Amino acid sequence: QAGKSFVTVRLVKGDAPPVEVDVELATGDLLAVRVQELIDGAGTMPKTMTFESWQDFDGLRLPLRGASDDLTNGRIVAETTGLEAQVTFP
Repeated sequence: QAGKSFVTVRLVKGDAPPVEVDVELATGDLLAVRVQELIDGAGTMPKTMTFESWQDFDGLRLPLRGASDDLTNGRIVAETTGLEAQVTFP
């Protein structure tokens, strides 16, 4: 998020743990999500997900790279190398 202007929004509903999202002001892109993941019998665990390399694709704006960080799994990165629209299958 370095160099980007963003706002942090805290989302709350009932007794569920709050969710914080960072939204880039210029584009509306979702930059990060911070949650307290519910673990059966153990309470909660903090998790952060980040999104980057947003591109317009067939009228829809999508992130091509995302990462998830938590204490159990460490950092997991998923990167999309290409997208195709209107693909037909036999």
